[in-house]
Amino acid sequence: MDCSPFGTVIAEGVGKPILYMLSEEAIAASTTITDEALEAAGITREAFDAMLAEQLADRASLLESSPGAYQFVLSWPKHNTYSTDSGLARRPRAAAESEEMVGTIEPDRAVKVISDYVVAFFDQHVKAREAVRLFNGPGADYPEVTLEVL
Repeated sequence: MDCSPFGTVIAEGVGKPILYMLSEEAIAASTTITDEALEAAGITREAFDAMLAEQLADRASLLESSPGAYQFVLSWPKHNTYSTDSGLARRPRAAAESEEMVGTIEPDRAVKVISDYVVAFFDQHVKAREAVRLFNGPGADYPEVTLEVL
């Protein structure tokens, strides 16, 4: 979930269907990070762009080499939305700090959407149930999801 693949799976795939989950932030990283933020982190724009290009190529290779691959993108989250941080960050922190950590999607909604898609994926590919409607195209119940079937 919302990470970079590594190891042999990049070239070989996983040999089974995969549900690769990302935050919208991960997709837009190259346009949202400022030169000032990079400088503060001690990395040049050129080095960042090279690292990002490698990550994108690795992700594409993994998805292309895995049968039945899905790329799931959730709108309005941050990387930490895919952890327990989304619920915890909302409670004691100011809204701006919470949004920096977990985005603007409500934690309960994020958990529901992520859970529904993970359960549907396992129902379809592990339990061999009929094609689950969540994977048959965009659903009105999940406007924050972009799903690409590869």
